Amino acid sequence: MQDLQYMIPLRINVDQHQSVTVDGIPGVQVDQVDAAVSLDGHPVRDVLAELGIEKSWAVLEQMAKPRDFSWRRVKFVVADESPTLLPGQWRQRPQAYTYPPSGLPLTFCHTHLVIGVCQRIWLAGPDELAGVEGTCLLGDALLYDSNLADAAWRGMAQGLFTGVCPVALRPCTDPPGAGQIMAIGLAEVPWCRNAKIIRTWDWRDEMLAQEA
Repeated sequence: MQDLQYMIPLRINVDQHQSVTVDGIPGVQVDQVDAAVSLDGHPVRDVLAELGIEKSWAVLEQMAKPRDFSWRRVKFVVADESPTLLPGQWRQRPQAYTYPPSGLPLTFCHTHLVIGVCQRIWLAGPDELAGVEGTCLLGDALLYDSNLADAAWRGMAQGLFTGVCPVALRPCTDPPGAGQIMAIGLAEVPWCRNAKIIRTWDWRDEMLAQEA
């Protein structure tokens, strides 16, 4: 069994003076969190209830502990240049994001709980993928073999999770739409309109089909 990271040290904390800091990044204070998504036309769903999961951090963290990697993969659009669902409907600039070529954690919703690892993230031109606007950022992740990753897989199959959102940090003096991507979160309503899940598949099924 591999020693896999199942929690990222990236948690937003708000103290009594409304000062916002981020665990895992000492000395950094956050002035603003761009997370107020407009849900016009999107029903608010109780994700944990629909997945039959108790609303308890202790339960979620226990579920997140991985046994190993699974055979399950997911490909998705991380961001494109379409107007976002965030206030002001500003547009992202995929070319201006910074990120490692592999190893970004895929998290369960906007939590610190990891359900897989992005093995590849890359830019695609305007004409390389239908249904996106302008240049887009694509990702390919391998899910963990964990109870929480199993629940996320069910959620994707049921249409509960439809896309992803990049968790990015940027200097407050910089315009929105770029920054350093720290993780990618599985989302019920991605605030980038076209950040959709493109494909989910299980390697074992493909291998069996080839052998048949």
